[in-house]
Amino acid sequence: MPDVLLATDFDGTIAPIVANPEDARIHPLMERFLGRCSSVPELAIAVISGRDAEDVRRRIGSVPAIVAGSHGLECVGVDGDVLWTTGHTAPDLPPSLAREALRAGLRIERKKFSFALHSRGADAEEQDVNRVAEAVTAWADEHNLDVIAGRKVIEVRIRGGGKRAALRLIAERLHAPRVIYAGDDITDFSALAFAATHGRAIFVESDERTAPDIHGLWRVRSIEDLCFAFTRDLIDHVPTIAAALAPHSVTASSVSDSPRERSTAR
Repeated sequence: MPDVLLATDFDGTIAPIVANPEDARIHPLMERFLGRCSSVPELAIAVISGRDAEDVRRRIGSVPAIVAGSHGLECVGVDGDVLWTTGHTAPDLPPSLAREALRAGLRIERKKFSFALHSRGADAEEQDVNRVAEAVTAWADEHNLDVIAGRKVIEVRIRGGGKRAALRLIAERLHAPRVIYAGDDITDFSALAFAATHGRAIFVESDERTAPDIHGLWRVRSIEDLCFAFTRDLIDHVPTIAAALAPHSVTASSVSDSPRERSTAR
């Protein structure tokens, strides 16, 4: 039974944001760090993502982690066994809206329980993206679907799940008394709020997204800083973590202790 659940978002958190979602991979530094953490019995690792669970598993390298995909609609264990899933699937985007999205320069990504419209790296005008987003949102409302606006992406998915619910369920299954969660976008805010009251919440800031106003939230700006923040919290709560991380050099420029107060961590 682990003492701490170390959970994290994938894109923009432990994997750098890339123009083409197919090119995303866990950062080598984070893969090594989480690999060392996985050797500690008191610690469990989970990745919670908007991607399909199997897609995430292919991208986290050698890290043995529980993976909740599709914003918590599905979850698989370290060994790949299905812990939970939903039997519903999202309808296809109507051809007329798909053509409009493509004409606007958006890229369409089909997932198991959703589809996403990406504008990152696309030759799309903001006004055209907004026009398509409004049309897609109106269609989604008619079909009882959720629309999630992320960093340069609009995702339409079936209702249910949520990263907060997934984080809570995983923690309950593991009977983990302490939870650490790191994320970088609006879809992570609710999970971060849960983690802040059950352990530690860490937000990876960017020029595209500022941190939510959550008491006690730590803010970081890089993969290196995130590794340091994880280490800083784990050393206080997992006695055996120091020995596991001893060969692993982690440095950080800063960790902010709140959304409004920045302090340098050494």
